[in-house]
This record gives sequence, structure tokens and C-alpha cells, in this order.
Amino acid sequence: MRSSNIVIVGNAIPKEDYSEFIESHDIVIRFNHVNFLHTKKLGNKCDILVVQNMDSSYREGKATFDKWEKLIIIAENEVKDYSALIINSNNWKTRNIETIYSDNLPVREKLNNGGSSGFIILEWLLNSKKEDLIFPISLVCFTWQGWEGHAWEQEKKICHEYQKLGLVDIV
Repeated sequence: MRSSNIVIVGNAIPKEDYSEFIESHDIVIRFNHVNFLHTKKLGNKCDILVVQNMDSSYREGKATFDKWEKLIIIAENEVKDYSALIINSNNWKTRNIETIYSDNLPVREKLNNGGSSGFIILEWLLNSKKEDLIFPISLVCFTWQGWEGHAWEQEKKICHEYQKLGLVDIV
């Protein structure tokens, strides 16, 4: 198995051009609605697209982005799993798709809620025990702001702790 360096690209507006840095990674992970307005500064590569299960536009077949190699759908639990609806609504039956359940990750122990898409996928990677990951995992355009239902300050604090441990590099 080949070693992989990974970058997770947030949806914040970039202040600098990160396209060359992002494109140099083996695996580029983006999530939810990719920020098309800033693709010159954030590159175009997308190996994995992570979609929150509850995002209504994906459930209604209105995907805004489908240039990915693999799709990961984050569902809270098996009861609230809309994966089949998302796959069928967007005609993605033949694509490489995986569903992960956030209630099976230690996210809930660390936060007061289920966590943002970026934080959940980071936790999933850190807990996957894959020997082929190269650390640190790069985080680009993370501002820890957005929907008020997320525990942004807690996520930010944990990511900075991960950075001190050499697990992530906050760019």
C-alpha cells in the first residue's frame, strides 16, 4: 500500500494562493458545497468529497459538485441515514461511495454536538488506524466559523492540540 499525504480544504475565503500546495498532496478532501469562486486559489483537485447527510440540496438531487473520485456521506446514525436518497437523487449509483456514522466516532465525547464536516472527517482519518497515512494532515482554509450549531471554539482548540502533537498542520 502506498503512503499518502492528505490535505483537507475548508470552505473559507482564501487570503493567499494555496492551489499549488493543495494540488501537491496525494489526497485532497473537500466537503459540502465546494467554493467555486476561489478555485484559482484553492486548486481543482478533489479525491474525496465529504457530504453531511442532512444537507437538503444533496437529498433533493441538486448536487453542486460531482468531480470527485470517492464520496463519503456523514450520517448521524443508521436511523438518520439518507445515503440511498442522496445517491439515487443525484444518479450516483455507480460511483465509489461510503457512509460513515458520526455516532461511531469519538467526536461526541470531545464536543457538545456531532461536529462540523471538516472535524468529523479529520477524526475519522485519525481513528482509521491506516498505516499508509503520512502526518501531519494539512488543514487549509479552516476558520472555525459558520453554522452556529457547531462547537467551533472546541474544534479549534482540539485541532491546535493535534498540531502540537504533529498530527495536523494548520495552514
